[in-house]
Amino acid sequence: MSSISNSFWDVETSGQTQSDGGFGRTTAQMKQSSTYNGWGDSIWTIEESVDYPHLTWEGAGGDVIDNIPDRSYSGSGTETEPFVITTAGDLCCLSGRQEDWDQWFELANDIDMSAITGYLPPGDFTGRFNGNGYRISNLTVNEPGSFLLGLFGYLGKGSEINNLGLVDVEITGYSYLGILMGYNYNGSISNCYATGSVSGDNHFGGLVGYNKSGSISNCYATGSVSGNDSLGGLVGENDYGSISYSYATGSVSGDDYLGGLVGVNYGSISKCYAIGSVSGGDYSYRLGGLVGYHLQRLISNCYSTGSVTGGDNSSSLGGLVGYNKYGNISNCYATGSVNGDTYLGGLVGYKQEGSTGHSFWDLETGGPDNGIGTPKTTEEMQTQNTFTNAGWNFVGEDPNDTDNIWRMCVDGIDYPKLSWQFLPGDFACPDSVEINDLMYMLEYWLDDDCPGTPGCSIADINADNEINLKDFTHLAANWLAY
Repeated sequence: MSSISNSFWDVETSGQTQSDGGFGRTTAQMKQSSTYNGWGDSIWTIEESVDYPHLTWEGAGGDVIDNIPDRSYSGSGTETEPFVITTAGDLCCLSGRQEDWDQWFELANDIDMSAITGYLPPGDFTGRFNGNGYRISNLTVNEPGSFLLGLFGYLGKGSEINNLGLVDVEITGYSYLGILMGYNYNGSISNCYATGSVSGDNHFGGLVGYNKSGSISNCYATGSVSGNDSLGGLVGENDYGSISYSYATGSVSGDDYLGGLVGVNYGSISKCYAIGSVSGGDYSYRLGGLVGYHLQRLISNCYSTGSVTGGDNSSSLGGLVGYNKYGNISNCYATGSVNGDTYLGGLVGYKQEGSTGHSFWDLETGGPDNGIGTPKTTEEMQTQNTFTNAGWNFVGEDPNDTDNIWRMCVDGIDYPKLSWQFLPGDFACPDSVEINDLMYMLEYWLDDDCPGTPGCSIADINADNEINLKDFTHLAANWLAY
């Protein structure tokens, strides 16, 4: 997808309230120099409140537009000396300085955006942005007819965003929307999270709207997502991209292609989960607790627990996947209720070829049974042998195994969870950080060849191949936490 940045159209003279790119403005706004954020270099002139901008060479008169803000942030924009963002004004400055969009940035503190109105996201960011674990809060982007909206509009090839939290953010637009970004093209997103809401028409998610060949890992979203089609709690559409170690908990509501994690998927999804509800109206179709529409690729080691509900004449609703077309699903489960009209299933609503190997659904809490996936009672779903007998990988099952994908401590208490969900230091049963974990760590204390010692890697919290005070510090930080 090509990107469109810092461009505008007149909603009054065009008669169009939406566009495949740019930002809609009234005729009066189109005749104000303040509209043209980031325009400069003496290319344009404008006769304020009288006419639209003209290219300088036209000789139309008026004043030169010089709306490229002076750089407010410090640094050099390099890997070793990145630009340092400390204020809401710095973020607005970044959005208006397209010449900096291929540089390195980092946050130095939390930033509150509540006083900012009219924020326009960078349209083609190809640089690096490290949040350093800080948060950006109370950002509002309200462009009902526009595409490519979020903190960033478009993330280009080779770009990276990591270690960033977005809190209480509201994004309103038309398509390709996400609290973090609208469209990720071949970029890398890791260790990011988002809370708030996203609303519009199509192709958007709680974190990212459209993920084209990009990677998303160790991320989550908790906000609500509402619109029409191709909506997901985390990502609207995953197009040959990869999503791993991530989850979504917010509700998703719309009409078609809705998923608790991803609306439409023809990429890979692994070690992820969704627990929010998914709901559609009359005639809605392809709704799933994890993925609405799964095409050709692989979903592995994932689960969903949220309810999936459609109205009259709804079709293809599943506890995990609504519609599976030539896709493969392995080592997954679903427990949520499924209610609709036709093609309903506890695991998958409708399957057009594809496979559902070693995957289960709870026939007491979910359903109905359409013959896709393996139904089990709640008691069986909360028994580890149900899954190990099917070849699932569990923590502690084999001391020489370092995968440790799933974990259950006690039968009859809960369903399996992904091992990465547990707190650092909680590597021994029962589920909490306490004396059993300390004793387990002491068993391998000062071992400096963890990969060569069976069972040691579980206690190697910081993954430096040895058990020492660094690992103990992580355990102590979560002491008695559950």
